[in-house]
Amino acid sequence: MRVKKSCLKCLNLLSVSLLFFSTIIGSNGELCAAKKRPNFLFILTDDQSPETLSVYGNKVCNTPNIDKLAARGMTFDNAHHMGSWSGAVCTCSRTMIMTGRSLWRIPGAKGPGLKYPKEFRKQAASQSMPAVFNRAGYDTYRTCKIGNSFNEANVLFDQRDTATMRQGTADNGSRWHATKVLDYLNRRAATKDKDPFLIYFGFSHPHDPRNAIPELAEKYGANNNGPTGTINPKSPKLQTNYLPAHPFPHGHPGLRDEVAVQGVMKRRDEATIRNELAREYACIENIDRQIGRVISRLRQMGELDNTYIIFTSDHGIAVGRHGLMGKQNLYEHTWRVPFIVCGPGIKPGSRASGYTYLMDVFPTFCDLAGIDIPETVEGKSFRPVLEGKTDRIRDVLYGVYCGGTKPGMRSVKSDGWKLIEYDVLDGKVRKTQLFNLKENRFEYLVEHQSPALVKLLNHRPDPNQINLADLPEYAAKRKELEKLLATEMKRWGDPYQLSKNPVPATRFESSIQKFEHQDKISPPCKNGILFTGSSSIRLWDTESSFPNRKTLNRGFGGSQISDVLYYFDRVVLKYEPSVIVFYCGDNDIADQKSPDRVFNDYKTFCEKVHAALPKTQIVYLPIKPSRARWKLWPLMSQTNQMIHEFSTQKKYLHYCDTVPAMLNSDGTPNNDYLIADGLHLNKTGYKIWTELVNKALDELE
Repeated sequence: MRVKKSCLKCLNLLSVSLLFFSTIIGSNGELCAAKKRPNFLFILTDDQSPETLSVYGNKVCNTPNIDKLAARGMTFDNAHHMGSWSGAVCTCSRTMIMTGRSLWRIPGAKGPGLKYPKEFRKQAASQSMPAVFNRAGYDTYRTCKIGNSFNEANVLFDQRDTATMRQGTADNGSRWHATKVLDYLNRRAATKDKDPFLIYFGFSHPHDPRNAIPELAEKYGANNNGPTGTINPKSPKLQTNYLPAHPFPHGHPGLRDEVAVQGVMKRRDEATIRNELAREYACIENIDRQIGRVISRLRQMGELDNTYIIFTSDHGIAVGRHGLMGKQNLYEHTWRVPFIVCGPGIKPGSRASGYTYLMDVFPTFCDLAGIDIPETVEGKSFRPVLEGKTDRIRDVLYGVYCGGTKPGMRSVKSDGWKLIEYDVLDGKVRKTQLFNLKENRFEYLVEHQSPALVKLLNHRPDPNQINLADLPEYAAKRKELEKLLATEMKRWGDPYQLSKNPVPATRFESSIQKFEHQDKISPPCKNGILFTGSSSIRLWDTESSFPNRKTLNRGFGGSQISDVLYYFDRVVLKYEPSVIVFYCGDNDIADQKSPDRVFNDYKTFCEKVHAALPKTQIVYLPIKPSRARWKLWPLMSQTNQMIHEFSTQKKYLHYCDTVPAMLNSDGTPNNDYLIADGLHLNKTGYKIWTELVNKALDELE
């Protein structure tokens, strides 16, 4: 489609020329006057991780033309999209690119309390990239896929060719988009058009379906119909951060990208992922070829040296990394985007951290073109980075995904440290991840240490390359980043609040150190019966109660299940018990945690025990009825029921039902079994527990 220039646009061009000299960056990094304003070529792929390119370490995917762009210019190592409130992440990303606005202030933003007037979309479009550059006298052109963007802005480009092209043919894939750009450039050459131009050069690939052209499918060992059952030796090896499944639910049930990608569906086996990587790499190499065609034409026209080129993607994507397929996560392979800039005055082969968002592209283009940046723009110009004056334009990055269950995922990144918080599935999944990216840039988890996976990948991460969130020595760093995340959420207008994920209190550290001191004086035997949990365990004289059994008491008063998880290595794993008698959850409910939350914490504890000690049996003592907490009994009883049902599903789990013995005939707590505080057991109460636990232990023998 072609839209004729208006007289108003011509007048705008004249006024802009009279107001200021056009500028470019000189070879010494300073600005100098130029006879003509620079052109802009913005290249945007769909769903591409930076880890697919050689400039970011990939040694398989062949992209010589993109490599040349990097050699001519600057590669950014920390460029990101801000995130998404929709499963269609590209909608948010592309709207931020067009408007320079942040996630919660773009047209379409969804969340509690977010209301914008009907005219907001039109107003935002009037201050968007094509509108501003049109008024400044630029010729604007766009080719891209259809949909999942900001249409009110897209239609403002002077000329447009849009179609979703993902077929594995020469005419109906990435080549189509490049041909449309070439047609546009040829029209300019034929009419001797001298106006500066802004070209939005978007591809439909490597978004799925990743249909590769036959030549490149053969090269990478790809089958567009999906794996045949055998692994093609030509196909790329699995990534070292591959997992056969994510360690916990990602919080978006039924998500298309995780269950319905053509050729993959729900499969995560080696053959499937390697075939999909092959298809992806074939699509990316084809994109690279098309970029080469356009660059060659710009060179022939004499426009290349006066053109700023940005190569990037709307977001990254997993494709097997961490057991995920899609773009709805905040790991680095997906939250980061590839980002390469070349053009007048940029030092060849240079690198920078950047700490940029995609919304920074629009104000940067304005800055380089000498156009006033609209007041509505929240992004920042990274021109100082291109000039070599600074390595980054901000010190903190904030990320969001809440297209599934709310409030979703949040991330914050600063000075090489990164925190990801999960609050999904109505609080059933609440997790925290902490990564030292300087030592663990691929964000390996403890699951990557699995012997079977190490053998499959022929790669063993270093012991410190794990999620550090639950390690005591990183408690201060975790707290620091949690505070920083809260600040960023408020600063960017995040309408949600995260439930506070459990941070075990350091007040228990003295108790744990006492245990360790006791262990040095009298080393406990392994394969014994470990009693652990809160004060009901701590106050129990298990040695006298079980004289014929090899017991060890490691209860610490006031603790919750999250605290036992936090100190897991020091109060559970090191003793390698044959049986664990566990009482916890009482304090959790009193701390206003939901039954679902307590159950999920207990489930995590059991899974952690079984993963490290597969022969160990776990005996759970249900939350006891007590006078002091009787108002909470409905919630406690619900928690007990959930854990009881769960215990019937695993052979290594056992539920020792002490509750009936603790109640009167009318169903109220029997005070004869409690001390004066109405909460803890007296000798009579412990005698009942001892009898019931002995019976349960006898049944295990």
